[in-house]
Amino acid sequence: MDGILLPTVYLTAGLCLCAGLHHAMVATQRPVDHTNFWFALLSFGVTAYLLARGVTYQVQTPQQLVEWRRIEAAIACVGFFAVLPWFVASYTRVGHRWFLLAMTLWMVWIGLGANLLLPYGVSFVELPSLRWVELPWGEQALDVRVHGRGGWHNAGWIGILLILAYAIYACVHQYRRGARRRATLLALGLGYLICLLLFNQVVNRGWVNFIQTGEFGLVGLIAIMSYALAREVRETDARARVLLDGVPCIVSVKDRQGRYLFVNRSHEQRYGLTGIRTR
Repeated sequence: MDGILLPTVYLTAGLCLCAGLHHAMVATQRPVDHTNFWFALLSFGVTAYLLARGVTYQVQTPQQLVEWRRIEAAIACVGFFAVLPWFVASYTRVGHRWFLLAMTLWMVWIGLGANLLLPYGVSFVELPSLRWVELPWGEQALDVRVHGRGGWHNAGWIGILLILAYAIYACVHQYRRGARRRATLLALGLGYLICLLLFNQVVNRGWVNFIQTGEFGLVGLIAIMSYALAREVRETDARARVLLDGVPCIVSVKDRQGRYLFVNRSHEQRYGLTGIRTR
């Protein structure tokens, strides 16, 4: 497969992997707040999904298409949509544990239960044929659209719609509580994802001759929320430094290995340590 589509898929997978590693590191330094932990899991899930999609575009037989679409569906359900409610709940502080657990169990059952038990997974109701789609810039890509929808495929979409509806509700509730910038950034990420998921349905129904775009909606959400979380970390660290630099007491913070993470101005003046900042 020649062209820009496959390199773009793998490039975005690499970017999501970098985001996941970065936020996993932040999560280890801030174990009380689990937001970065859940976001790191989301990033790793999107990375795995993109890598699987890259392989799917290169399959040579209908049987391989079925198996890799089965893998994609499992990763999407378990690695992304089962984790998304927990990230939203941690980010917005809105959500009941029973609902989060119910949505997670439902998506895990769709991805690892029905998807693995059905002969063609949740993406197909019969063995598909290999077809190609010609993209507007002349490149040809394997057609991975879902042309027939079984009951479990629809059940998975019901779960996805419930999760997205909860995320929108949590976003609105957060905005009304006064955290407007945080809610706006989350709304941008969710809006971008929802738009591309809706466009997926247009493509699946054959109204537009194009590839599926849902994976790029996942990447957009990761990019927007990674920026939002990284900005919050920088601002929190800056506020902490201004506050602690203003006290006359000697203040220092070390990690579990005894390495300095932060010293305030009084500590620097007393012991001569300079150049250490909050991380």
